[in-house]
Amino acid sequence: MATARSFVLISLIVSLLLSCSVRTSPEKSVILKTLKKDTLNAQSNFAYANYFLTKDNADFNTDSAQLYANRALAAWRVTPLKQRQRLSIDSISIIRFSSRVDSAAFENARKQNTVEAYSMFIDHYPLAIDHLKAIELRDEVAYLDALRTNTPTAFKKYTDTYPNSPRLKEAEGRYEQLIFKEKTSSGGVDDYRSFLTQFPNSIYRNQAEKFIFESTTSSGHTSDYLNFIKQYPTGAQSSKARSILYYLMRDENRQRPASVDNDSLRMLDARNKGYWVPYYKNGLYGFMNDDGEEMIAPLFDSVDYCNALTQDFIVTSKGVYSRSGGLLLNKSVTQAADLGKGFLNIVEENCHIIVHQSGFQVGDNCVEDARIIADQFIALKKQKGWNVYAINGKLLLTSFYEDVTNVDKVIVLKRYGKSIVVKTSNVAATSAIKPLDESLVFDEVRAWGNGDLWVKNGVLEGVIGQDLQFIIPLDRQVLVKTSFGYSKSKDGKIEVVGVTPELESQKFDGVHDYGEWLELILNKRSLLYKPSQKKVVGSNLDSVWIKNRVAFAAKNDSLNVYTANGRPASFEKSAPINFIKGSDSIVYFWVPDKKNNKAVYETNQGKKLFSYEFDDIEVIRNLFVFTTKKGKKGILRRDGKVLQPAEYEAIIPSIRGYLSLLKEKKFGLYNTKNQKLIKPQYERNVLPYSDKYFIAYKGGYGIITATEEPVTGFDFEEIRYWNDSAAWVKKNFAWSIISIEDMSVKLSRIRSFQSIKDHDDEKIVRVQQDNYFGVVSNKKGIVVTPTFTEVINIGSEDKPFYFTEKRVEEAGIYVVIYYNSRGKLVRKQVYEEEEYEKIYCEN
Repeated sequence: MATARSFVLISLIVSLLLSCSVRTSPEKSVILKTLKKDTLNAQSNFAYANYFLTKDNADFNTDSAQLYANRALAAWRVTPLKQRQRLSIDSISIIRFSSRVDSAAFENARKQNTVEAYSMFIDHYPLAIDHLKAIELRDEVAYLDALRTNTPTAFKKYTDTYPNSPRLKEAEGRYEQLIFKEKTSSGGVDDYRSFLTQFPNSIYRNQAEKFIFESTTSSGHTSDYLNFIKQYPTGAQSSKARSILYYLMRDENRQRPASVDNDSLRMLDARNKGYWVPYYKNGLYGFMNDDGEEMIAPLFDSVDYCNALTQDFIVTSKGVYSRSGGLLLNKSVTQAADLGKGFLNIVEENCHIIVHQSGFQVGDNCVEDARIIADQFIALKKQKGWNVYAINGKLLLTSFYEDVTNVDKVIVLKRYGKSIVVKTSNVAATSAIKPLDESLVFDEVRAWGNGDLWVKNGVLEGVIGQDLQFIIPLDRQVLVKTSFGYSKSKDGKIEVVGVTPELESQKFDGVHDYGEWLELILNKRSLLYKPSQKKVVGSNLDSVWIKNRVAFAAKNDSLNVYTANGRPASFEKSAPINFIKGSDSIVYFWVPDKKNNKAVYETNQGKKLFSYEFDDIEVIRNLFVFTTKKGKKGILRRDGKVLQPAEYEAIIPSIRGYLSLLKEKKFGLYNTKNQKLIKPQYERNVLPYSDKYFIAYKGGYGIITATEEPVTGFDFEEIRYWNDSAAWVKKNFAWSIISIEDMSVKLSRIRSFQSIKDHDDEKIVRVQQDNYFGVVSNKKGIVVTPTFTEVINIGSEDKPFYFTEKRVEEAGIYVVIYYNSRGKLVRKQVYEEEEYEKIYCEN
């Protein structure tokens, strides 16, 4: 009966709890007493679970409620069926209650909103409907906690603890960012290198490499680029370093090492080799190389189609392209110029844009001017002034300067009218933590020679070297650069530096620098010094003057003539000195000698060559052509021996060391090398054709030998050189090429020809045979057969490229064939007349 009464009491308590009308704690002791007697009492466990979930209950505890709800469910499942029917609960009500417990627990965790609260809920309520939501909120709260801490350790702990969090990538990013910032906080290159060593796979790898690249290669030296590529052989910065190095080493004519070379650079070599030629197809222009290979397909509405492309870039209607095919600037430009070091100065209206041929740009989109400084930097001018950039694109000097120039490896920066002098190495090393030292400031700076700089502050002058150390300290003095060194004027006296110690220790009243000679004046007496020999050649002189690089000095009653070796030749002071006219680098002069003779001297050795009677004399081909009083001319050797007597009306220089002779209205030729004479018996000038043959005229032109034997008849209107064995000859108004030895005709019916190339190694001409045009070489023979209505060289003189055209009037079409310098057909196209006008150039 007691059990029955307990059962009824428990049922009543359960009913009250379920009705949610109980405001005070239920009879906890009754429930516990029942559970003590029967731990598997489903009704009692459920009542106790409700007890712990009752609001305003001091013992409110969702964990306890969940515990007893689970026990109630377990007890209910083992309760016999007949007894279950007597219970006021079932499994569904218990499960619903458990769901209420889960919700209450979740709300409790949300109120606390801490990682610990959410974690406890997640651990204790794995089947709760809000389980995943709790995980999400826990992870979010943990992420916010890490953000508040904001240290690499906090984010590392987060990523390790919550690997499935939606915030994982953000946390990893924050971790990497903070690590990167922490490890590189000093701003030094070594810290960036250390960071890459410790974190080789960091998302900040490229940023770190960029910093290292820009910092270590700002000098512009090829060695720095090579070192960077060696340390970081892959990645975007390595690719940029290779591209910059390509042009630096090419400008320096240096071979790229194998460690730098790759397929893209070798391909660039191939594409930059030779020149490109524009062609027209389907209404657009493209480019081919001089072997006819298509390099850029037809893309452009307009290009400069009248000239082969020799530079590394192409200016088109679509912008500026490199030969690699990369678009450098997508603008319609007026012009583009090679600035050097791989950079282009692209001008659009008044804007200059500096672009490297690999594609990256330096500076803003519109600057006023640009220049390369010290072969290491780029200076860009804007309205405010000049900035200085490294060749890698890094802005080095952010201050604006009125001007930027250099003297070798010293940079001169102009600001407020003052000149700041700095080393290139200091400019390259400039950074936020290492600003440029601008303490060396002068009023004026200019090049002094050998890389030194003359500087001035107020009335003080001095000279500094490339190390910015004073070679000549600032002082109240006037410094003048000379051929031997320099002079220093102070207190009315002049000192000379760069001569002998004895002269450097003296002070003079005047100094005259004549280059090869130096006159030093003291107490109205002159001293003559020869800088190249570092010796005094004349002293205590009355006066000194220079003429034709020869020094003259008057001393007492003598006239001294100082020749190139410094030795004086003395004459009477009244003796006239007459210089001999000539193209020879050696200076000659003559003075009167015994009887009517005149003594000839050369200035190099200062020795007398010969004495001879003449009225006038000049030097031709290292021989002396003299004129007698009767106006006749002859030839003397340097020792005075007569080579040709004075019997000619004229002796004038011809080509190849020959002298043309005129005697009694007949022409001859004299070989100054072997003293051979072709006697004057021809009606016009005799001209050397080759070592074996000469062109002479007797009623017509013909070819003779050195012994005056005719090789051809004298029946040509004109003869021109072609090669040693064949000649151009003109007869009956038509040109032919004939073999000199057997007179066989190599080419005939040539109405005219124009030179395409005229070098000693090869001569190339465009010929017109009848009404058709072709190309002939004196080495290759016929390059383009004379069958075309037009032939134009659109290549260079050294390497021609031929545009040829055949017009088919009946069909109204033009057949255009391109030939390279070897005469190989490389491209053939057919154009309508309207299309042809877009590719044809006037010759």
